[in-house]
Amino acid sequence: MKGEDIVTGIDIGSDTIKIVVADAKNPTSPTILGTGIAPNSGMRNGYIVDLPQVIKSLNKALDNAVRSARIRPSQAYLSIGGISLSGLLSTGTAYVRHSDSIITNSDIHNAQHDATTKAESKLLNKKTLHDIPISHTIDGTKALCDPVGLRATRIDTDLMIIHALEQHIDDFVSAVEDAGVEVIDVTAAPLAASFASVGTAEKMQGCVLLDIGAESTDVIVFEDNMPITLKVLPNGSQDITNAVALELKLPTTEAEQIKRGGLIGGDHKQSKIDKVIEKHLNKLLTSVKGVLKTLAEDTMLPAGVLITGGGARLTNIDKITRDTLKLPTKVVYSNAGKIKGNPEFSVAYGLCIWGANSEQEQGILTKLKKVLSWLSNKLKKFLP
Repeated sequence: MKGEDIVTGIDIGSDTIKIVVADAKNPTSPTILGTGIAPNSGMRNGYIVDLPQVIKSLNKALDNAVRSARIRPSQAYLSIGGISLSGLLSTGTAYVRHSDSIITNSDIHNAQHDATTKAESKLLNKKTLHDIPISHTIDGTKALCDPVGLRATRIDTDLMIIHALEQHIDDFVSAVEDAGVEVIDVTAAPLAASFASVGTAEKMQGCVLLDIGAESTDVIVFEDNMPITLKVLPNGSQDITNAVALELKLPTTEAEQIKRGGLIGGDHKQSKIDKVIEKHLNKLLTSVKGVLKTLAEDTMLPAGVLITGGGARLTNIDKITRDTLKLPTKVVYSNAGKIKGNPEFSVAYGLCIWGANSEQEQGILTKLKKVLSWLSNKLKKFLP
């Protein structure tokens, strides 16, 4: 298989590093060729605190991926997570310059630039990963379609600016490239997870995706197919493991298995374990509830709460979340090949989807350039 047909996603988590290698020919559902996973002890709350250890873990995960896919990736798409990741909503304004008051792409660009300028003071030491236009308002009325070509005197654009600490991003990229893999592009981890686990219909209806990792939880809310809120909470499934270990006076390795529904018996009553899990999961869900309270009053989430990530394996997590947040709830993950039923691979596989689509667009641009170059050479023959 040619190198250009391969796409690789790398998810550097606080607990484990996950890698997915896929065939990019079908961008909507890349065929998984292999996966790699390795424990990671060089991270704290999503930050790299021991770079050599992270590189060592990356190499182990890459070796596992090579054995599985029988291909060693030289390039990859990388996710950025951790508590420095956040979404900022900023509104920019532009006055329509066309003499006939017709809105052009230039006017929209000016409104987006104004939104970015207004947010600059809040983005010190930060790097923007994505700036996504959420909605447009023309002369005080929300535009329900593309405003280009409509008549107005003023346009306001709501822009979702997803950003993280620049040093944090640079550390992640350095770790991957020190492991011998070139980083093609980076994207926010919760966005990547949504590509693999949330359908367009759910994003259109309105939903919240919880990606529960070991030390943090990503919260991203979609409405009209757009991310309108992104927040990373400093709590994850490891907190629940630690609580079970303390309550039952067990090693954390055993507590982790009990948390997921294994090793039940002896003096460990299921009712007692359930109470410990529910108590500490509710602490996390209370923080999620706080994020949802910041949404506009008319924001509806009929598609409910979708849960993914390693923490989605927690026993009864869907029921507890449904009871706490009072919203429909389900655990979601990709059914693609080798990761079917494994929600912890949502980010890595989502990166493959992101990358496959990016490479397809790049391929189209390359072909277009070749055609234009061919036409240009042909036309030169007729020039004096």
